[in-house]
Amino acid sequence: MTASTVSVRHGLVTQTEPSAGRRPLRHRRLNLLITASTFLGVLIAWEVGVRAGGLNELVVGSPTGIASAAWENVPDGRFWHHVRVSGFEFGIGFAAAVVIGIPLGLAAGWYRRIGYMISPWLDAFNAVPRIALLPLVIIWLGIGTQSKIMLVFLSAVGLITFNTFLGVRTVPPILLDVGRAFQIKPLRRFRMIVFPATIPFIVAGLRNALGAAVIGVIFAESYGATEGLGFLMQASAQRLDIDRYFFVVAVFTGFGALCFWILGHLERAFRARLAVAEDN
Repeated sequence: MTASTVSVRHGLVTQTEPSAGRRPLRHRRLNLLITASTFLGVLIAWEVGVRAGGLNELVVGSPTGIASAAWENVPDGRFWHHVRVSGFEFGIGFAAAVVIGIPLGLAAGWYRRIGYMISPWLDAFNAVPRIALLPLVIIWLGIGTQSKIMLVFLSAVGLITFNTFLGVRTVPPILLDVGRAFQIKPLRRFRMIVFPATIPFIVAGLRNALGAAVIGVIFAESYGATEGLGFLMQASAQRLDIDRYFFVVAVFTGFGALCFWILGHLERAFRARLAVAEDN
């Protein structure tokens, strides 16, 4: 077994684990083919089950019905209005959670007094179901855009803060020891050692927070709202329009998948930048 190594290059202290190498391109293509084939197989089985009478279309819908709902709604300007409303509420709430959550988590992890102060509150806050906060948010801010943005923010900020805090606290001690051995000042040690080591935890927190924020949008727009994709889902369910309901679910799913893909690329780009810094 090869031991990990610690290197100091270009202002960054990193710990390198033995690498198993990147998977060949043909393996990635094979995995993509398997995933696509499985998804297509599920759609075919779903459609056949409905056509054969084994599945109740009024309950589970059908792929062709969902495609028909998409064909009807996508050209409709009202649908895109709902998309813009939900996108605005999600974007502002999630951006505010990132701007507040990451610095707060870094500060709590690096400065122990701050960590001791907020850690119990953070644990308690993350234990509260976000749906339970909706009535309070409506009482505080009323039924409007502000309350929906606030629920998105509350759904995401705790997860981002906690993961960032955990990332700082779990930095390998050997890296900090190297920084002290080189007599690196605390703030510079934070920039050179702690922050790069915390990136995977931050990305994991963002991934978890994305899903929670999307759920927050759906909940917020399902109560007392007159616009947004969550409202559209609720209206479709009340009219038993299952195909349009599943179409909106598919829109949310596609949006979440796109966000995860972007996060994955950002993480890989950051790792590649660190690798280049080490090689040079």
